[in-house]
Amino acid sequence: MDAEDILHLLGAERVVAAANIRTAREELNREAIEIAILDVNLGDQTSLPIAEELVRRGIPFLFATGYGDQARFSPDMENVPIVQKPYQAAGIAKALEQLTGLGR
Repeated sequence: MDAEDILHLLGAERVVAAANIRTAREELNREAIEIAILDVNLGDQTSLPIAEELVRRGIPFLFATGYGDQARFSPDMENVPIVQKPYQAAGIAKALEQLTGLGR
């Protein structure tokens, strides 16, 4: 099951996928984003510029990565939840609860 399917399963009404930084920026400017899941590796790019923009805008997000504990982020992102690949609904749900405070 991929992240998009899991988010729908967890109750997301709308899920938008962006495969690159340009598309992600377009989506950020198109509509209000409530929460984001960023795959760190976008092929020849990383999602770190989008993460920085989300921090500036105060939009909660989590990282999804296959890098495991090797992933290192800037100090302003060290408390961002990380979900390891392969995605599992329980892991994403737990990280989303951590971000939103819901489910506690």
